[in-house]
Amino acid sequence: MLSSIAAITIPLLLLMFVAFFIFENNRKKHIAAQKLALSTRISDAKNSYKVDVERFCEETQLAIKVRDQLYTIANNYFVYQSISEDSVAVFEITVNKLSQSYSQLLHHFNEHDDLETVHERIELFVDNLPTQPRGYNAGFYQNSLTTLNHLLMIPESALESTDNDEHNSEEEVDDNSTDQEYDQARSA
Repeated sequence: MLSSIAAITIPLLLLMFVAFFIFENNRKKHIAAQKLALSTRISDAKNSYKVDVERFCEETQLAIKVRDQLYTIANNYFVYQSISEDSVAVFEITVNKLSQSYSQLLHHFNEHDDLETVHERIELFVDNLPTQPRGYNAGFYQNSLTTLNHLLMIPESALESTDNDEHNSEEEVDDNSTDQEYDQARSA
């Protein structure tokens, strides 16, 4: 009877060990796949942000030092924060908002040829970034960066002055063309 119990128990124990190791191996693979997916999302968001920063800095002729400080925002995000689904989602939103702000500044520059305002906004933004790496902590990204992002917005006064400048230059062109038409009509 003891031998029949041993004959049943030993294979059951072996089966349980095999099932446990298979289950544990699958769990580890699943965790590794999740980490890889998060790392890929981080890498994609960071690379997209860097491309936007590079394009913005090139077109607005910003210094390499400024570009590097803008890169630091993305590079230091996970230095003092753990990588989790939530933190990666916040990271993606944060760099997308910054990229949109850079795009709006670039649009303002291309539309109004107002490099001075763009440089003022970026300098104000960069001057308020942390000077030490430990300043790029969760509090900075959750609170301060949102406020700093508002510094990148073009003030209404700058928009009005560029609109007035464009309107005045259009009037001058209209006056010149009217004078030329008048001279042509007189000579005919």
